[in-house]
Amino acid sequence: MAAGNIGAVFTRMTGTPCIGSHEPLNCALLMESISETMEHFRDGRTVRIMLPATENGSATIDVMVRYRSGNLLEVALPTSRSWHHQFHRHAECLLLYGVQGRPFKLQTRIEKILGPCDLLVKALAPPKPLREREFFRVDMEMEVGYRPVAPDQEEPPPFQILRTMVNLSGCGIRLPLPEEWSRFDQLELQLQLPASGEVLTCRAEVVRTCYGEDGVLQVALQFYELASADRDKIVAGCLARQREILRNKVRTREWH
Repeated sequence: MAAGNIGAVFTRMTGTPCIGSHEPLNCALLMESISETMEHFRDGRTVRIMLPATENGSATIDVMVRYRSGNLLEVALPTSRSWHHQFHRHAECLLLYGVQGRPFKLQTRIEKILGPCDLLVKALAPPKPLREREFFRVDMEMEVGYRPVAPDQEEPPPFQILRTMVNLSGCGIRLPLPEEWSRFDQLELQLQLPASGEVLTCRAEVVRTCYGEDGVLQVALQFYELASADRDKIVAGCLARQREILRNKVRTREWH
């Protein structure tokens, strides 16, 4: 296929023109890469999506994604809550998924809102490897306040405060809670960052419960309303904790 024809085909498929003397070859590679990416979703798979930020923050949740056609994907969000306030047409969102053990992120744009919990999104560029600091988890001791999300126009109960070991990342937290919780239960959290003492407020949804190595029941929560700046602070705190753990390991080896 001639270079000009490749550029024309790419423009028809993506709506993005190819500009510059070297762009046609890059467009051909982009088409192939997106085409290969679509194959990962042909039979449907569960991935994580980061929805656009609103006044309540961004939302990162597990969804079902299935190939539609071209570079379009259908996204089915959980039906446990309403999502209409969290997205609008032409907003961009990230899909986070793994291929053969390697994590990737795919930049997409909402093309159509199919229903209260269903979207049609368009891949905008080839997937990129997900940097380790965007998804890794660390164990740390911190003070956590929690309470169930109150229905609209109802006075929320006071926060229950506990200081405990948690497993934390920029996407969620796992910790022991004394009460019984079920999947899809929603909680409001106050997280006090150990390094700075700053308290961050967010909302999270129960994704599972499990027993830790000590036999204590753990509740795993996924953030769904968290300001982008606060997410960055959590990731920075996790990085600082990881560096502290590595330094302690080095000291331990030196002492022995």
